[in-house]
Amino acid sequence: FSKINPNTRKEEFFLPMNERIYKTDSISTKIPDGSWKLYLFIKNQHNYSMLYLPSILGYILAVLFGSFVTVLLNKPRKLEKLVNIQALKLLNSETKFKTIFDQAPLGIALVDEETGKFLEINREFCELMSYSEEEMKTKNYQSITHQKDLLKSELKINELKEGKIKSYKIKKRYITKSNVTIWVNLIVSSLSRTNNNRKTNIAIVEDITSQKQTLEDLKKSEKQFKNFFKNSPIPMWEVDLSLIKEYLTELNLVGKKISIVENYFYENPDVVLKCFSLIQIIAVNFKCLELLHIKTKQELIENLEQVIHTDTIKDFMTIRD
Repeated sequence: FSKINPNTRKEEFFLPMNERIYKTDSISTKIPDGSWKLYLFIKNQHNYSMLYLPSILGYILAVLFGSFVTVLLNKPRKLEKLVNIQALKLLNSETKFKTIFDQAPLGIALVDEETGKFLEINREFCELMSYSEEEMKTKNYQSITHQKDLLKSELKINELKEGKIKSYKIKKRYITKSNVTIWVNLIVSSLSRTNNNRKTNIAIVEDITSQKQTLEDLKKSEKQFKNFFKNSPIPMWEVDLSLIKEYLTELNLVGKKISIVENYFYENPDVVLKCFSLIQIIAVNFKCLELLHIKTKQELIENLEQVIHTDTIKDFMTIRD
């Protein structure tokens, strides 16, 4: 409170305060009755600017903490989504493998490396062996392998177990349910250990019985032909004329008109003799050796120019269509 002193005409304050504070940091109003003046002011004024930096830092920390909490809350959902994606990929991969496994045109089986038992086997393998899938799963590879091929199969499996090789390929025989022997081309590769610590191998089987039979028939046919050739009552020999063709190609005579080639031979008889020296004798039968009064094929090769008749040379020089 303050009042104007009637003697000095100055404003006098009833409380000892700095006059500047009354005038600068306060609001006032006059009381008509008695010429009093009322001041309202802040007794202890604080500097709020000092709170700006802590407030900003607190806000930043609050934002960061909120973001961190949000990330933590969202992480399980992201992990769940990632797990679902990976599970879907795995399912698709297993589906594709199962489709290939079941519908492959080759026999495929998963085999226990220790016991040789068939763990999984596809339709093609079952049909090849004339067994059902349930029957095949009660067997091991030893029980269907031909006895003469069992040892080499065991040797390869042991190399696989010892880590000396990662896979192998052999031709072997199987015995089917109907006791028929078939030939197969077998490829075996080692796989990783399964969840129960069981190590498995994958076996891929191709039926080559028909190819094997064709090869055997061809060998028999060749043997029969050789016997016929050697014992034929007609003198025969087998020769290779490829070197003569190469020589005539170098002389630019291959593909020329017959008349041009004949004239060249008559004008160059040494070329004809050169051609005969390039004849390679592959085989000769007994009747031919007897006719030429020669004992061996080697003797015929060494004396070829002597046994060739003059008429033979003339026939060679006279080219007929």
